[in-house]
Amino acid sequence: MSNKARALLSAEDRQLLEVRQLRHHSADALLDANLDLLRVSELLSTSPDMIVKTYADHYRFKAAEDVKRIFG
Repeated sequence: MSNKARALLSAEDRQLLEVRQLRHHSADALLDANLDLLRVSELLSTSPDMIVKTYADHYRFKAAEDVKRIFG
């Protein structure tokens, strides 16, 4: 979807919209929704390994929340 949107916009408009940031926000929302990683990778057209590498901070943050919830 982001590639199609970028193709329709001028270079100036692409800078304003920052499609990559929209994609990252969408990916974070999908990961927060506890969808299966394979499903998220299909929706983002990216391999599961790349999602884990790209969003390692997301997973680290969630792990810290789990530890806080379990151990107080």
